[in-house]
Amino acid sequence: MKDKDALLEEMRGRLDDYKSRLATLKKGLFQVTGATAARFDEQMTSLRDEIQQTREKAHALAQPGDREWQDITKGFDHAWRELRESFETATTHYQ
Repeated sequence: MKDKDALLEEMRGRLDDYKSRLATLKKGLFQVTGATAARFDEQMTSLRDEIQQTREKAHALAQPGDREWQDITKGFDHAWRELRESFETATTHYQ
């Protein structure tokens, strides 16, 4: 198992990567209009919310002691998979 600091740094890096990829994708879609633009905005808002929630969870993870840390990290991979799948599903349509 990774130590707390290494895992938190990795999580922050992943979140920053997702945020950067969203910004890049949005810059390339200036020609999208109508229902497609509305759908894109909804999905991007949802992804930004997920990224922010994950960032808040990462901050909370930095606080607990060793025993709580072990309990928390057991299910965190699942949360990352869900965020990655949501991101890939939403962004694939607009690449």
